Amino acid sequence: MKIFITGNTQILSRDFLTALSENDNKVLWTEFKDNFKHIKNLYTYDYAEYSDAYEKLFATYNFDTMICISQSLNSTKRIYNELESLENNLYLCKKYGVKNIIYITSNDYIYYKNQRDSSSYKLNSSRYLALDACNKMFKKSIDDWAVDITIIRTPYIYSINHSTTYINELIKDAVRSNELTIIPPKDWSTDFICDQDLGILTSRILDNMFKGYFEMNISGNNPHTFDVIFNFIQEKKPTSTLKSRNGLVGIPSYVDDGKALEEYNFKPSHKIEEDLNLMWSKYETAYHKAQKKKLKSRKMNKSTSTIIKFIEIILLMLLANYLNIKTADNYLINFIDFRIVFIVIVGSVYGFMYGTLAAVLASVSFISTFVTPYNWQSVFYNVENWFPFATYFLLGATTGYTSERLNEKIRFTEKRRLLIERKYVYLVELYNEALKNKASLVNQILGYQDSYGKIYDVVEKINSIDKNNIFKEAIRIMSDFLECTYVIIYKVSKSENNKIANLIEASKKIDVNKYKEIILNDYPEIYVKLSKNETYVNKTNKLNYPAYVFPIYKNKVLTNIIVLTEVNDTNMNMNYLNKFNIVSSLIEDSLTKTCTIDFNDADNIVSDAKKAMEGDEYE
Repeated sequence: MKIFITGNTQILSRDFLTALSENDNKVLWTEFKDNFKHIKNLYTYDYAEYSDAYEKLFATYNFDTMICISQSLNSTKRIYNELESLENNLYLCKKYGVKNIIYITSNDYIYYKNQRDSSSYKLNSSRYLALDACNKMFKKSIDDWAVDITIIRTPYIYSINHSTTYINELIKDAVRSNELTIIPPKDWSTDFICDQDLGILTSRILDNMFKGYFEMNISGNNPHTFDVIFNFIQEKKPTSTLKSRNGLVGIPSYVDDGKALEEYNFKPSHKIEEDLNLMWSKYETAYHKAQKKKLKSRKMNKSTSTIIKFIEIILLMLLANYLNIKTADNYLINFIDFRIVFIVIVGSVYGFMYGTLAAVLASVSFISTFVTPYNWQSVFYNVENWFPFATYFLLGATTGYTSERLNEKIRFTEKRRLLIERKYVYLVELYNEALKNKASLVNQILGYQDSYGKIYDVVEKINSIDKNNIFKEAIRIMSDFLECTYVIIYKVSKSENNKIANLIEASKKIDVNKYKEIILNDYPEIYVKLSKNETYVNKTNKLNYPAYVFPIYKNKVLTNIIVLTEVNDTNMNMNYLNKFNIVSSLIEDSLTKTCTIDFNDADNIVSDAKKAMEGDEYE
């Protein structure tokens, strides 16, 4: 069997790959090529080196199976390229006849799905939408070509050996640093599975691939809260400070549907409590070795540098003495003391300490040149002869201090430059990433079933429909998009001192007689909001008040209002209000625009609009 392993492969270790059958030819798409040497029948291709040859791998190897590792396993909030990358992989699998696909992803999708299905759901995560879209894409692929797809949803993955999983990186950081921030809450119920166990399960799936579409939620038989990590780190490093940053996005939980045991007789053998000690021991040993090597290298570099400086100073001193001797008989330059030049050079280049050393050497040279066994007392006891020594030491100290001060200023400026450069590079990368994702995100938004893109497309067509049909289609759009069957459009007129709203069009569930007419003055809270051209929201659940009311103005005069008489309690939130405002604003343009086309053309466009929405009849 020829297997292609792609996606977020940097979280895998050798243990996962060695757990797969040695008889299968495996191709690994990774950025850590050196970590997977000497594994039988494994061929590695580096991201950077073969970035333009991705499709050629499919054509060259004619793969039977693709194992795709999801970005969601990194526990990051956003997985921008997951959908686009998966779409490209599925396209290549279809094009080159790949028969089996295994997709390994995070089980936090199940938590989001359960929350979304419950009445208490309040979280609207782009991560969930991406994972949900990936799920739908796999199901659609089953219908497109003959392929068997197995989805494995896992908890936190960790490895005893080298890996970049969240747990492994957490232990590395704990070994290196005394301050650590852990994203999951301490009491969050979660689970951990070793990648070696995951490799064993994957190998069994490859031997007996489930026909059609199959998904399973596996566990590592390690149901814990995140206290197990907190307590372990505190025990190993009592001086460490641990903080928990609350947030639920991207955090796996404990989920086990029993399918792995039932279909493949799989039961994990690793226990997180035992493996944490092994991981800590390996990372601690590696860290201390690296620190010792770094310290040794630093000392060696420092000692080597010091020796070189001493040699240079001695050679320069000898040169200064030689020049003094050679120029002693030359009346044009014999007044120059080359020892002073020597001191200035050394102090300016090497700093205060070496400048002082140069002054000492110059003093020794001066004494050896001008003092004889018979007159040395006159040099030391005659104060006038101290002047050269004072000059030497003054020059050495002054030039050395000035040099060190300027070097320190340069170092400080360089640090600031590097900081600004890092900020600039980060902003440029962020900008380029935004540009890179712009097109794909726009396509996803416009192509999504319930997106604003399709609503906008339909409203654009309504702009050209005869005004007699506009209200009916507006009700249809709002009912489908807002998932609300209690929508009314009113026309507002003034009668004596009252503002009266008369029903124009309503959803079928609306009791027309009950809501036929509204006197806005009888609803002061609504009237005040509409007068300010603001949307009214019934936040206090006032009796006999509608849930939402949107005003439509023309030439600064209130002409129409759009009313949602009632909505589900879960839709009384800011997200739903924004959706209501957006679609109402689009409808507003249609309602206030004069249309001038024939009824036959209008019927055709309405029909096209219905097809674009692909929705059921509203009730």
